[in-house]
Amino acid sequence: PAAATVDRLRDAVQKGTRVWIGYLDQQGQSSSRIVEPVRVEGGFLTGYDATRAAVQRFALHRITGVAEIDQATGD
Repeated sequence: PAAATVDRLRDAVQKGTRVWIGYLDQQGQSSSRIVEPVRVEGGFLTGYDATRAAVQRFALHRITGVAEIDQATGD
């Protein structure tokens, strides 16, 4: 699953698409984020977090799920 997560994130970086991620913070609290991935390296995902309106770094081992967001929403 970890390799599949990284593959999905790298694919989103290449395509320039947004993804939904499930994420656990340092206290173990889960959240859902909409992210525009920019880079996957060094054990981190870097991308624009639409939920927080800021560029964020996410530890890959804390990401619990990844799903592409359907781009056919009238953009």
